[in-house]
Amino acid sequence: PPEEIAVLVQTNAELFPIYDVLRAREIPVILQGKSDLLQHPIVLQACTILKSIQSQGDNSLLHALACSCFPCRPEDLARVSFYARDKKLKPEQVLLSLEELQLPLTDLDSVITVHNLLLDLRQKKESRTILQTVEHVLRESNLSSSAHAKSPLDLAAIEAFFQYIKQYCLDHPTASLHAFLHDLALY
Repeated sequence: PPEEIAVLVQTNAELFPIYDVLRAREIPVILQGKSDLLQHPIVLQACTILKSIQSQGDNSLLHALACSCFPCRPEDLARVSFYARDKKLKPEQVLLSLEELQLPLTDLDSVITVHNLLLDLRQKKESRTILQTVEHVLRESNLSSSAHAKSPLDLAAIEAFFQYIKQYCLDHPTASLHAFLHDLALY
């Protein structure tokens, strides 16, 4: 069926000739370029996780923990945030001390497991290329497997995002994750 077919291209400029040919043959077409790709829910989650492992900001890990690819419950994250604000601590300090603090969390194990995953990704980013880091994020967050299970369009989006990053790495072989995220914000 047509709704299960996706055409992926490297640049937006390649979209228009393909679009014109398909429309001329009366094949239904939905045109989505890179800006739409970056707004896709799975790609947004990947970017949020990448930003959290790059950033040392107070709320970046909480934003990543809140991604729907992770099993963390919103009320647990709210409790962590409230406790940090109430005690004038950084959320990262609270997350690192969850077992000792004995906060009444619904699913403490999930918060600790995902937090540890994010810390592991953060600590290993300097020993990995951008592409390796993204690959680990997509695999370890289950974004790639959930995209495959959800729909062909989700899978196409995650594959297009990965291809975009591969091309970026070829064009900027010495770029850091920080530089990549900065450049991504310009689009």
